[in-house]
Amino acid sequence: MLTAALAVLETDEQRNELADFYNKNKNRLYKIAFSKLNNRESAEDAVQETFLRLADNRGRFFSLNKREQVIYASVVARNVAIDMFKENSKLDTVELSEGVSDEACENLAEEELLYKFTKEKLTELVRGLPPLQRDVLYLKAVHGMTIQEIAAKLSVSENVVRQRLFCARKAVREALQKGEI
Repeated sequence: MLTAALAVLETDEQRNELADFYNKNKNRLYKIAFSKLNNRESAEDAVQETFLRLADNRGRFFSLNKREQVIYASVVARNVAIDMFKENSKLDTVELSEGVSDEACENLAEEELLYKFTKEKLTELVRGLPPLQRDVLYLKAVHGMTIQEIAAKLSVSENVVRQRLFCARKAVREALQKGEI
């Protein structure tokens, strides 16, 4: 869970400090996220996103004392959880005009359910990938990092990154072909 956040950091000192902070505060941040989301997986995702944001805002985070870091991380975790809750509960509303039939409304609702189901299945599939493949895919897809940047952050060769990315994409493609998603 922490690997992607650590990969964003530039120094070993920052990595060690964030890893220590994670070990001491992950449960506190999980409880905050869970109190807003009421879902174990979503709360875990919120904690991971919290640490990614802390790593992205490393200048501010590492300039704080230990007590202030806990408060800052707690606020970030709460905000991430609230954002996730809003995103998950957002319903697309469609203005109905006189020309829209009940059948069209049913089709829109069906498409909405299918989209949510597919998104959940895809998220579940990515979570089930081996951590090394999952982290590379995450850095590439979410952070938009290049192969070279990922290799440098993870201290591995570009070929290793390409291989892990290939395996992750292959697993997703096979799931799509089998109709699992």
